[in-house]
Amino acid sequence: MCTWLESEGKRRANEVCSCMLEFLKTQNLSAIEQVKTFSDCCGGQNRTRTMISFMMWACRNFDLKSWEYRFMEPGYSYLPNDSDFCKIEKRKKKYGPIYCKDTYTALIKESQTKA
Repeated sequence: MCTWLESEGKRRANEVCSCMLEFLKTQNLSAIEQVKTFSDCCGGQNRTRTMISFMMWACRNFDLKSWEYRFMEPGYSYLPNDSDFCKIEKRKKKYGPIYCKDTYTALIKESQTKA
């Protein structure tokens, strides 16, 4: 999960693309031909030229055959990671006010489900 302070960046397409790039760099892409992305309908982050341009650039530069980009229907769809965000929000209530990124990072790690 990518995190940053609001003073470091916003929640727009540029930041989301940077997170996706960092994720791609950590993967062994030699065996991957297609990437599938599911997205909510947040207009500032998704459905933008920046996102589509990044995906086209990534396909070209990481030798991917395709990138499938699906949009979830508001109010009718559910992604597995939605439950992760719910766990984080529940744990956040126990913490009280959070003033630094390290505390928030610790909270996120504590919220992970053990496999």
